Amino acid sequence: MIARIHAFSRRFLMMLSGEMLQSAFGFALNILLLRALSAERYGVFAIVVLIGAFGILYMRALVGVPACTYIPQSRRPSIAVFYNVMFGSAAIVAALIWALVAGVSLAVWQPAGAIAGGTFAGAWALRSYVRMALFAQGRARLATASDFAFTISAAALCFPMIMLVPSDRLLEVVLFALTTAHLIGAGLSFVVLREPIRFSLSRAVRTRLLKLLPSMTWSIVSVTAANIQGQGAVLLLAIIAGPAAYAPIAATIAFFSPLRLAAAALSNMTQPDFASTMARKGPRAVIGTLLISTGMIAVVCGLYGLMMLWAFPALAVHAFPRRFDAEPLNLIAFLVWCIATVAVLYSVPRTLLETVQKYRENAVLAAVGGVVGLPVVVLLLIFASPAWSLTGILVSECVILAGSWIAALPVIYHIPGRARDKRHSRWFTRYFASPGTMPSHLAAREFGTEA
Repeated sequence: MIARIHAFSRRFLMMLSGEMLQSAFGFALNILLLRALSAERYGVFAIVVLIGAFGILYMRALVGVPACTYIPQSRRPSIAVFYNVMFGSAAIVAALIWALVAGVSLAVWQPAGAIAGGTFAGAWALRSYVRMALFAQGRARLATASDFAFTISAAALCFPMIMLVPSDRLLEVVLFALTTAHLIGAGLSFVVLREPIRFSLSRAVRTRLLKLLPSMTWSIVSVTAANIQGQGAVLLLAIIAGPAAYAPIAATIAFFSPLRLAAAALSNMTQPDFASTMARKGPRAVIGTLLISTGMIAVVCGLYGLMMLWAFPALAVHAFPRRFDAEPLNLIAFLVWCIATVAVLYSVPRTLLETVQKYRENAVLAAVGGVVGLPVVVLLLIFASPAWSLTGILVSECVILAGSWIAALPVIYHIPGRARDKRHSRWFTRYFASPGTMPSHLAAREFGTEA
């Protein structure tokens, strides 16, 4: 068990290092652009980044989660190749569509940055899928190397441009530089693996994608519901309380963003593990991964909370001196830490539910959490203060935490015939061997691989 925890911790820290490096680069880039661009053009940059972030979320829902489910549990290399090509081709199409949507949306409002913004959004979405596909194939080190390649190339391209390019053209130049860096990061894996880029929309690929469409639709609904639940309450707080009252909350949230990065890294790491372990050993075998990953992230959240308990007062004085002296910053920091910790703790069981395609349960949980939490936010805004209204968001997250674990338990324990039949064929057929899986000899014929 100790060796397993050590190996798990090492993989988690390696993956987290890539996430943290990208976060540090993004923070530095934002600070430099904030000083170099006018307020309007910096606002355009922020909106383009927001559009790109939505593209990542829906790319994960459409092809990232299915890829991390089906590729690890493939019983033959040829089947894994088929799924890799199928989801990769769908990701390319989705990235092109998202680039077009983002470009057209920006053209209506800011024509000068439409092409640069569209290509940036599409390239970012594509690289996010390549990272998830590498995790699905058990190549976490290469995925982390891709993160480093993106960060280094982006810094080498963007930072000199900020100093050399006039401010009226800087936005487009930086977006094109970021697009190039995303493509470099995505292309590194193909160079290292010496594999060609395979694209196919053959009849077999289209047929299989159509059979997966219902589950993909629920995956999109689940992501949308989670975004409404998570961001809707914060947006409601900002609208009712006003920008001035929301400013100290937004400033404090930034200090706890590393916990969200840790949750993202953990989800990317555990989902392929869940899929491959359940396919090889049965669903009860994931209990170890579930408990180790949850325990590890709980320890990380606790240590981070203790560190912020000691450091936050001094950091607040230096970060925003005399701006929020009348605000209960310590209370806000404590509630934000509680919210972030609870959200991180349910990320692992929610990932397990995604792995067995229980997207509907995730969507319902997000909706129930929003219905329970939003009225509490409004009532506390009316009768208390904006700081205390964060309790409503905490209540919402606690509802989802409890519901996620309750929904995950039947996946592990309620398996027909498991006690009598170690082959767990009934469970495997129900969750993984859905109609339309390409036979190995057809996959070999389609892609030139050996079964």
